[in-house]
Amino acid sequence: MTPFNFYPAKPAGEGERQIVVPPRETKATLFAFLRQALPLPDYFGDNWDALDECLGELAQGSSRTILIHHDVPLAATPDDQRIYLQVLADAIRSGSHLAAHFPAEAQVEVEMLMSE
Repeated sequence: MTPFNFYPAKPAGEGERQIVVPPRETKATLFAFLRQALPLPDYFGDNWDALDECLGELAQGSSRTILIHHDVPLAATPDDQRIYLQVLADAIRSGSHLAAHFPAEAQVEVEMLMSE
């Protein structure tokens, strides 16, 4: 079972920030977007370990962040897709201030990627 939501996101509540993650084909463009959109520290490096650490800190922060996906990013690189989903899932499980929404039609794909 994944910690992701597969239904339309509700409007942001008080103290919540919703960020729409646009389609991204490469790890570099995903990291660039996340660096711009999230309050990541200056030391954030463009690698999965750094993202894991920074999202974990965000999940335990004081305000809730909801990442809204309209697709599963990194479709051209399934290995990176798996890593991104695992990093995101680990961060969500580590605290209550991070959530992720994916479209309902992506649920089977996400669950398959997470089970591999």
